[in-house]
Amino acid sequence: MIDLHLHLDGSLTPDDILVLADIDKVELPTTDKEELKNYLSFHGDNRTLTHYLTYFDLPLSVMQSKESVEKAVELMVKRLSKSGMLYAEIRFAPLLHTRKGLSVEEVVVSAISGLKKAITENFVAQLILCCMRIDGVEDLNRETVTCAKKYLGRGVCALDLAGNEDGFVYDKYKDLFSYARELKLPITIHAGERGGAEQVEAAIKLGARRIGHGVHLVESERLMNIVLEKGIGVEMCPTSNFQTGAVDEMKDYPLREYLRRGILVCVNTDSTVVSSTNIRREFEFLKESVGLTVEEKVKCYLNALNIAFLPTAIKDNLRGKIIAGLAREAENK
Repeated sequence: MIDLHLHLDGSLTPDDILVLADIDKVELPTTDKEELKNYLSFHGDNRTLTHYLTYFDLPLSVMQSKESVEKAVELMVKRLSKSGMLYAEIRFAPLLHTRKGLSVEEVVVSAISGLKKAITENFVAQLILCCMRIDGVEDLNRETVTCAKKYLGRGVCALDLAGNEDGFVYDKYKDLFSYARELKLPITIHAGERGGAEQVEAAIKLGARRIGHGVHLVESERLMNIVLEKGIGVEMCPTSNFQTGAVDEMKDYPLREYLRRGILVCVNTDSTVVSSTNIRREFEFLKESVGLTVEEKVKCYLNALNIAFLPTAIKDNLRGKIIAGLAREAENK
């Protein structure tokens, strides 16, 4: 019912791609919906983050205009709303949508427009803007931070740093995130997915209030204590974490250990189409693979609500809906 780690470009369906390709006049490798799935959804045995990220290439190619970015967000939010979700934070990197001349701000404004067209009384969604770990995009990353501040509370709720963790060191992004902290931006950072616990430590130094994935946080007793003491949230994505090889075997998945320690860990999808999942399937996967209990499931949902980038009043309203929804779910089983 809540998804805090959800990528726009990893969650577009074959139907969405066909609509967006028509808007941007992009020639697709195929127009057959079943064949398109091969370009959009993880399959095979290549369990690496590098391979996983290749499934984002096609969606990005059809989101390079104001119209297509707006429509992509609108389609995704409407689909989430119809699925019974209560709240989602949808993240994307505006700089990846500037290949055909759009500015970072034009991309952000278009995404917000799509968001506003689709949200309803029963479903709330916000955007997280991602800076990227890519060489040569320093100016675009800074523009992303500036836009996050300008539109904070107007559709945007936070700033992220995403991309391959290879070479992710604190010093490289110190000035960028010092600027973000000066602007008082809420920050979540991808860390500890393929990289080790030291990547989580770098993210914390940069000001992260939440850690995206955090699988390898478990390697450091000291860091787990810091995360617990500071109330830093951990956004785990079980199916994706297995597909990228962040964890070799699900029996070693540390989510229940984090729960046992009282760490504010929650369950998310990462990319619904790339990973062929939704939030309910993630919990079923955890029940089957690591024996997640009903009580732990409830705790994950409440953790997600506690660490969501939302005003307290909205959290209080959602808390009642979540508890009621879980009760209905239990009755139907």
